[in-house]
Amino acid sequence: MKLTTFKTPLAVAATLALLQGCSPQEAPQAEAPSNNINNLAVSYDAEQHSYSLSWQADDPQQQVSVLVSENPEYTDGKVVAGDVKGTSFQWQAGEGVNRYYFKVLPGNGHAAEASSRWLPLEGGKNFRDLGGYVNADGQQVRWGKLFRTGALTGLTDADYKELQEAGIATVVDFRTAPERSNEPTHWQGDGTDILSWEYDLGMDSFGRILMDPEATPEKVEAAMAAMYPQILENLDEQYTTMFDRLAASDQAMIFHCTAGKDRTGIAAALILTTLGVDRDTIEQDFMLSEVYYTTMTDARKALGGVESQGDHGDAGGDAHGDEGKPQQDPRMAMMAKLPKELLAPLTGVRMSYIDTTLDYMEQQSGSALAYIQQNLDVTDEELQQIRAHFLEPRP
Repeated sequence: MKLTTFKTPLAVAATLALLQGCSPQEAPQAEAPSNNINNLAVSYDAEQHSYSLSWQADDPQQQVSVLVSENPEYTDGKVVAGDVKGTSFQWQAGEGVNRYYFKVLPGNGHAAEASSRWLPLEGGKNFRDLGGYVNADGQQVRWGKLFRTGALTGLTDADYKELQEAGIATVVDFRTAPERSNEPTHWQGDGTDILSWEYDLGMDSFGRILMDPEATPEKVEAAMAAMYPQILENLDEQYTTMFDRLAASDQAMIFHCTAGKDRTGIAAALILTTLGVDRDTIEQDFMLSEVYYTTMTDARKALGGVESQGDHGDAGGDAHGDEGKPQQDPRMAMMAKLPKELLAPLTGVRMSYIDTTLDYMEQQSGSALAYIQQNLDVTDEELQQIRAHFLEPRP
C-alpha cells in the first residue's frame, strides 16, 4: 500500500522555529505522532448547497487542512480550511458547481480523499459514483469513472453539461424495449456509445406471486431474493459486454436500468468484485439505494411507465403504438397498482437480495470472482486491465 505523507507549510515552519530556538544544551522537540486520516465520508445537502465531511483520525486534536477541487485530479484544488481539529467539517459551496472532491491533509500522516457518492443532478435518479471504495490491497476505485443510476430520461441541459465534463464514453442500458420506450434516453453530445438489448425480463412467475390473495411483504421479499440469481443469468450477455468495455478502455462509463437498484445493483456488485472490494462494502453500496431511491412516486413511475416527455423521437422502436404513445408493459402496470405494503419490497432493496446473488455465485464457482471469470468470460488479462483502468493508490 502506497502512503503519501503530507507536511503542511505551517507544520514545517513550526518545526524550524523550534529547532532555531533551541540552545546547545536543549534537545529538539520530538515531531508530533502520526495522524493518519481514514474513512472520509462526504454528504451533500442540496437545499443548503453545503457539504458535510466526517473522518477517523489517529489524533483528532492535531490540526488538519481541507482541500477542495472541482475534479478528482485536484488540478484546481484550494485549501478552504487549514486549522481544523476533530473529525468533522462543514463547507458552504458556491453557486454554479454541483460536484466537489475533498482531501483531508494532516500535518504528519497519510491523507484521505472522497466526494459525495450521490450526484446532485437536477433530473438524476439514484445517480451515484462508485469511486473511493478501498480494496484488500489498499488501492481505491477511481472517482468520476464508474457511475450507476436509474433511467436518464429526466436529465436536464445542466446535468448533461456536468456529465460532459466527466467524459462519458459508454452508457450501458440494461432496460427492456418497453422500459426504454416509457422513459427514453435523450443523450446529448457526441462520442458516447449507448448499448441496449432486446430481451424479456421474465417476471411471469414473480407476477403470479404478487397477485396471490395471500401475498405478504415477507413473501414478496423472498420472491425478489429468489429472482436475483435469475437476473444474473438472464443478463449474462449484457454483463459480459459491460466487462469487455471496462477492459478495453479506462474512460468513464454509466450503467443503469430503470430504478438503478436491481439489475444495476448486481452490475455494481460484479464490478466491485473484480476490483477486489470486500463483500461488506459491496453490500453497503447496494443498500444505498434505500437512501437515494425512496419515493413511492418514482417507484410507481418506474413500474407503470410515464407519459411521453416531448418530441424526442422513438427510442423504443416497435414499443410505440399507432398514436405514438409508449406502450405500458402490462406486468409492470399491474404491479404499480399493488398495495403500498406489498410494493415496498419491490421498489426498495433488502440485504437478502444481494446476499442471495453473491451466495449463488460462490455456490456455483467457489467465489464471486471465479463466477465472473467463468460465466462472464473475464480472462486473467482482462481482469488486470480492468484493475489498471479503475484502481489507483490511496492518497
